[in-house]
Amino acid sequence: MPSKDNADKMCGDYKKLIRRLEKRDAKAFKELFDKFFEQSYCLAVSYVLDPDIANDIVQEVFISFYDRHSILGTISNLPAYINISVRNRCLNYLRDLELEDRNLRLYYEHILCVASSDDSEEMMELARKLERAMPYLPESCRKICEMRFKGGTKIKRIAAELKRSVSTVKVQLHRAVSKIRGV
Repeated sequence: MPSKDNADKMCGDYKKLIRRLEKRDAKAFKELFDKFFEQSYCLAVSYVLDPDIANDIVQEVFISFYDRHSILGTISNLPAYINISVRNRCLNYLRDLELEDRNLRLYYEHILCVASSDDSEEMMELARKLERAMPYLPESCRKICEMRFKGGTKIKRIAAELKRSVSTVKVQLHRAVSKIRGV
């Protein structure tokens, strides 16, 4: 644990860094990035469980520092502010992923319903595309997709049955959607 003198010095260093950031000092932005990237990246990975997405989220946070330089003077605890920013971006990503998943499920159900009740060639092709993609998914991802899309199982129940976290299930579904779109 740092001594009070070290804590005061760090606080003063952060205030100087913030003043430089407010002036759009490019070296200050690089210093900020170098100092906090690794910690922020690890935090993001712990939320989204995907290194590429975590990297994107952290970069977005640092870009927002550059874009919103005029509000930086109001920050009293820079490390905490960065951590909270990363956490909030991760939570927003997961929220949006769940919305995307819900929409994809409705879309999938609609395709299957229309394809089975209508001989429309276009709808039949969409249903075939979804079915063709399933065998190419990794086994665990395929199992999750089958439970969700074919069985209608809720994400929390899938996570419980497969002994995985809800976040892991969401990430697997997101990856499957990306692969299905590529078929």
